Amino acid sequence: MEIELSDGLLEIGEEAFYGCNCLKQITLPSTVRTISHRAFYNAANISTVHLPDNIQKFGNRYGCEAFSRCYKLANFRMSPPRNNSTIPNEIVCMCMNLFSMEIAERDVRFLNSNAFAFCNSLRNIAIPHNVSNIGWFYRTDLRQLFRTDNEIIDALQHRFDNLPVHKMVYYKSYNNMTVGQLNNAEGKSLRMRLASMFSVRRISTGKNNEQKDRLGIQQDCLGMTPLHIMACSTEHNIELYRVLVEKYPENLISRDGWGALPLFYAVWGNAPDEIVQFLIESHQSIYPDRLLDLTDILIFLAQKNLSFDRIRSFIDIQESFAKQTIDWARFILFVCDDLYNNYTDEMFLFILQCRIRKRVNAIGIKKWRDTIINISAKEFSKPRLASHMDSNLTKYEKEYINLKEATTMIELTLWKNQMTENFQEVDGHNNKRAKIDETDRRKECRINCGAHIVIEHVLPYLM
Repeated sequence: MEIELSDGLLEIGEEAFYGCNCLKQITLPSTVRTISHRAFYNAANISTVHLPDNIQKFGNRYGCEAFSRCYKLANFRMSPPRNNSTIPNEIVCMCMNLFSMEIAERDVRFLNSNAFAFCNSLRNIAIPHNVSNIGWFYRTDLRQLFRTDNEIIDALQHRFDNLPVHKMVYYKSYNNMTVGQLNNAEGKSLRMRLASMFSVRRISTGKNNEQKDRLGIQQDCLGMTPLHIMACSTEHNIELYRVLVEKYPENLISRDGWGALPLFYAVWGNAPDEIVQFLIESHQSIYPDRLLDLTDILIFLAQKNLSFDRIRSFIDIQESFAKQTIDWARFILFVCDDLYNNYTDEMFLFILQCRIRKRVNAIGIKKWRDTIINISAKEFSKPRLASHMDSNLTKYEKEYINLKEATTMIELTLWKNQMTENFQEVDGHNNKRAKIDETDRRKECRINCGAHIVIEHVLPYLM
């Protein structure tokens, strides 16, 4: 369910949407000034939140927890209140799927110690230079790249030093960045000045061995390129993606500190389907020799406990636009693992159906296709359901082969009989039909042999 509240609303009351598990997206009007304590606490399935920039108050003096325990929340964008410039305490505490946090650079002075507590997946974040009393990042993915909280804080505060393109992309929603601004992000004078002051990392394009010193292909302290940061965003513009890919195609195949491609974050962060499709098609057209491991992406999404709708959307895009296929056998083994038994019956059955979809569609009898597909997951355990569906499909495939052979023999017999009668008639009478080419007569006999009438009544008997 998606909620869009009306303009004129000033406050989201305390515990207003507490525990609303059916809520998936919410857009707050620009008039909202207060988000009270635990306003969306434990709304476990919220994946997208659009906050206005002029919030004046979060929670109360003891804390906020406005979006705590929103387990499906993947990316979050906020501007600290101007009156105290503070990131509220525990605002996204225990949002275990939250991987991207956008914080406005302006006037931020204070970041509460538990603001990001237990945000295990947190990766894409930058902290303004002047922020003090920064909290801890224990058990976040950032700890995979840095040993201590102090190292994390220092890296995040200097993340965009001498990387103007990265910085522009991270703060693009706050500055309303345009295509023209992104196109001109690297002025000649800026590039020359920075190149003389700093050692610019050089990365091969992958298409040839030319070395380039463009700032937009560098990787920041998290290993991210501007395209990674764009894919992590809460706001997406296909034209901005086109500019980045055109200027820096290398970004498509760059892996960050966690080994993730930009495509991973676009899917993880609920980017529109057109963005995901664009990244897949761009990768395939620019780097046709570098295969996308779509199975790894699907397993990655499953590990992050993405919604059924999101995984189904990715599978649909893959089947429509991707040249590579998913290794369904490997994915099924992963899903059957006891560690990841949090899939609904509906989702698991859908995954099994995706695995055998091409084989099922090759069976030309709708009744049999429906029989194979309409198997209830509630009747079987996961491994047993996969085995049962495979054996069921194999049985019908063999039956269909036998049926095709039988009907082919019947059709050929009818055709042969029709040709024999026709040729005898023509040879025995001196009329216009004698002038018809033999090939044409064979075709005419094939059309008029009556197979379409006989087969209609014979098939049900054979089935």
